[in-house]
Amino acid sequence: MRKNYGLVIAEQDPQAYILGMGKLPQIVLREDGQWDNWLPVHELQATDYETWGCTAYASLNAIEILVKRLTNFEENFSDRFVYNIAEINPPGADPHYVIEKIRNVGVVAESDLPRPKTFKEYKTPRPMTRTLLDKAYRDWE
Repeated sequence: MRKNYGLVIAEQDPQAYILGMGKLPQIVLREDGQWDNWLPVHELQATDYETWGCTAYASLNAIEILVKRLTNFEENFSDRFVYNIAEINPPGADPHYVIEKIRNVGVVAESDLPRPKTFKEYKTPRPMTRTLLDKAYRDWE
């Protein structure tokens, strides 16, 4: 039996970047392809409960890796914040939608909205609090 842990592909946005389509600049940051020295803190998507939030976790892992590679500073952004601003629900979410939410709304530190003990609490706050939205870092340029 095949299981789905959070990936949902929605209708294609004509503005979306698609891997292999040649729309992005070809900048090689690691010639050898080894990113081990820049991997983020290991956070499991499903420790005490399944979140169906692989798109939030994977997107933040990629951002945290790039931040560490480019600045030599290790960030740990809140997966729960992204999960809730993207309003992810089972069975998951489209990665393009999630990364667009990150790009437009921003991220906060894990300490600002950490993983709680229950899935019910994980799915809060919705809508996101004004305090956390105001605190969100979104200066990607």
